[in-house]
Amino acid sequence: MVIGRAEELAHVDRLLAAARLGTSEVLAITGEPGIGKTALLDYAVAHATGMTVLRAGGVESESEIPFAGLFSLLRPVLHRVDELPPPQATALRAALGLAAGAAGDRFLVGAATLTLLTGCAEDAPVLIVIDDAHWLDQSSLAAILFAARRLLADALALLIASRDGHELGLPELPLSGLDRAGAAALLERQAGGPLPPGATDRAFDATLGNPLALVELASAAATLPLEPGVPVQTTLELTFAARITALPDATRRLLALAAADEAGHLAVLARAAALAAGSERGGATGAGAGGADAGGAAAGSDRGGAATGAGAGGADAGGADAGGADAAPADALGALAAAEAAGLVVLAVDRLSFCHPLARAAAYRGATPDERRAAHRVLAEVEPDADRRAWHRAAAALGPDAEAAAALEQAGLRARDRGAYTAAASSLERAARLTTDTAARARRLFEAAEAAWLAGHADRADERLAEARELSLDPALNVEIDRLRGHAALRSGNARAAHDVLLEAADGAQVAEASGHAGTETPAGATRTARYTGTVHAAEMLAEAAEAAGYAAEPRLMLAAARRAWTALTPHTSERARVRAMLALGMALIYTGDDTGAPWLRDATDHLDAAPELAGDPTLLASAATGALWLREAERGRELMSRAIAIARAQGAVGALPFPLCLAGREAATSDRPHVAVALYEEAIRLARETGQAMSVAAGLSGLACVEARQGRDDACREHAAEALELTERLGLAFFQLWALDALADLELGHGNLEQAVQHLTAKERLLEARGIADPDVSPAPDLAEALTWLDRKAQAEPRLAAFARAARAKGQPWALARLARARGDYATALDQHARTPDRFETARTLLAQGEALRRERRRADAREPLRAAIAGFDALGAVPWAERARRELRASGETARRRDPLTLDALTPRELQVALVLAEGHTIREAAGKLFLSPKTVDHHLQSVYRKLAIDSRPALAAALDREDLPMRTPPAAA
Repeated sequence: MVIGRAEELAHVDRLLAAARLGTSEVLAITGEPGIGKTALLDYAVAHATGMTVLRAGGVESESEIPFAGLFSLLRPVLHRVDELPPPQATALRAALGLAAGAAGDRFLVGAATLTLLTGCAEDAPVLIVIDDAHWLDQSSLAAILFAARRLLADALALLIASRDGHELGLPELPLSGLDRAGAAALLERQAGGPLPPGATDRAFDATLGNPLALVELASAAATLPLEPGVPVQTTLELTFAARITALPDATRRLLALAAADEAGHLAVLARAAALAAGSERGGATGAGAGGADAGGAAAGSDRGGAATGAGAGGADAGGADAGGADAAPADALGALAAAEAAGLVVLAVDRLSFCHPLARAAAYRGATPDERRAAHRVLAEVEPDADRRAWHRAAAALGPDAEAAAALEQAGLRARDRGAYTAAASSLERAARLTTDTAARARRLFEAAEAAWLAGHADRADERLAEARELSLDPALNVEIDRLRGHAALRSGNARAAHDVLLEAADGAQVAEASGHAGTETPAGATRTARYTGTVHAAEMLAEAAEAAGYAAEPRLMLAAARRAWTALTPHTSERARVRAMLALGMALIYTGDDTGAPWLRDATDHLDAAPELAGDPTLLASAATGALWLREAERGRELMSRAIAIARAQGAVGALPFPLCLAGREAATSDRPHVAVALYEEAIRLARETGQAMSVAAGLSGLACVEARQGRDDACREHAAEALELTERLGLAFFQLWALDALADLELGHGNLEQAVQHLTAKERLLEARGIADPDVSPAPDLAEALTWLDRKAQAEPRLAAFARAARAKGQPWALARLARARGDYATALDQHARTPDRFETARTLLAQGEALRRERRRADAREPLRAAIAGFDALGAVPWAERARRELRASGETARRRDPLTLDALTPRELQVALVLAEGHTIREAAGKLFLSPKTVDHHLQSVYRKLAIDSRPALAAALDREDLPMRTPPAAA
């Protein structure tokens, strides 16, 4: 019976009812220790009639054991792993130690978790219950949260309990203390009858209504002094500490040993207790403070490779057998009887558990430091699990310890190979702290940094990299350190810093190659990192530096790095590095206004097509697509982007998706599919935030703001542009800052607010001049000249337009030439050039400008045809303010245009449109679910919504609706 929680229990009941009706519900229950979180979870489990219940809990001792929590949660349904898509099944088996396999994208395990759980929910409603999430290992928690955030239409309820201050990003039910009436009821039930007057009030004031504290203090409630409330953790821990102090010394020491173990296996605890007793009688028999001797547990802990057992790390042949309790004296645990009688622990058939985590904390902290180290030392001798054994050895160490460091490094590398990057980072960092050899310490710090970066912890990675760089004297390791520093800086959005560091890495690589130190020698017993092993040619790092300079809008730096990349190529350079160098040089030349850049970009994509080994690299394909977009070659760019996105989805590479999605959004926005652009940008932003990619967040926000500006979604445009500007200015991502300024200018132009538009266009002009960007495609000169002319400031417009004309003619590409012709009033030429590009919005703008000019010349009849075409174009694109502006012009010409019916796809949400686009490609619902990292039920839910909104009922009708909306706008011949 749960007392005083009627509202909270009703919330849990609603959650269970929703799951039984086929709707997903997720709830995080938060509060201080003892507040009643577990009681609500127990209530949910007790009332989950007819549901499959999966339950797990965080354990402090397993918080660094990779995927321990996830294995515990999924253990009852692991027989269904074969039902998952192959990449997900492989990733999940590797993560849980069920099979050997290379670690993939860290979110692929989350996708596998989602697919497995929602698959179970197809058979019966599922209740997932997770307690003490603040102690769950980070790899498990990340996978569970990835799945939780994508639940919608499955018969699945998830309850997760965590302490205050542990942000999970889920709907939250915070618990506070019981009120006085509830506290009184609980105390009387615990005491077995009424309490003396004033006792319940004193107990309530002392505990602030915390249920566990009330239960613990119930026996003394009648004699409590009148004191103000103190923190519950302090109150409870002091209470537990007093009860432990009253126990016999033998019991107290055994409790400290149990608290140090925390896993609670009685077999292991019995062996450790017997070993400790023998050590007290005859002296230490192991390797002293360093842990086990070479022939015992230590030897097994040093074996690399994937865990062979199921679960968190798995036992290996070198450790003790958990079932070997019979090897210990029968009375080794006899002293625990007093602790059990005192209500501090519960002894089951094979496991010991403390009555509360604070009781465990009191037992551990009550021991002296020497006693705690001794406890860990004997546990390291008998623990069967290699990873736990390594952590015990580390905890037993007093100062540096080479054996403990080696064992922890192996544990970290095992975790990394399974994709548990956070656990790997912790193990490797702790190994470095126990290491005195400078070279080994630097290497382990680098490995810890790489694991932290792969886990998405950029700040932690930066700190370890800085430490490693300061220590390392190995030229080749320094190159690896600097390259990772550059990659981390670029992903976090600091493009200029990434450029500088990558240049330094390239310089180091060239020096190392020249001196014969092309690679670092791997010490015996160590395993080099998976992603930064071997020699990476300086040319590729220089190309990466050029790319970073491009995002920082530093064309001169970009060109310098790109030229160096090209000259650094040798006959032995990889084809990947060659393609990267060609792409960098081509884009750098274009960025600086040199029209010779186009052939380089086309040659690079030809090389890419001819190299089968590069066909599956979504990152390289996205870079090639960027080059095609810079050339305004929409079909080529779309093909490359589609390949990049398809490969990333097929591989489950969530981290590789945001940037190509942004590119695809830009291509759709600058052609004739703004609704598709919104869907792509929304997905890119969501995944970029989840994977910690600030640059892609900035790109997505600024690109989305551009679409919203044209659509007249003023508030959304200004909100997204403001966030993009803050992000780009803070991180120096001026490339995307230009997009955000474009969005604000387009918004004002659409509404006819010319002065405000001129301010944004002038700001863009100043930024381009400051950075030396001469590419006419990004110049605001045509729009600025048009706005200034309307404001009767033609003298300011002419010099800008003359400079733009020289650049546009030099480049010779139709998009810039079309804008030049429109600004000059040569509409026939402009429309002819527009016909060679996919940008239908610019075509409609030229038709509007043509109609406006004809009407001002009093040629009202001639003005109507281009104005009608402009209205049709803007309507097709959903460019509401621009369509209204054209309608006003048409009315002024003496004709009224019918208002368009809303574009049918406008009614769809971005997620619904994403689902529709994938299904229209011919994929099944289950295949679409895998590509979009959703459940099949959720995909079907969105599909039914699409059918309802579009008034259709079949896949062929869906494909036809999308094709119909994507038809290019017909452009009429220019008026005479």
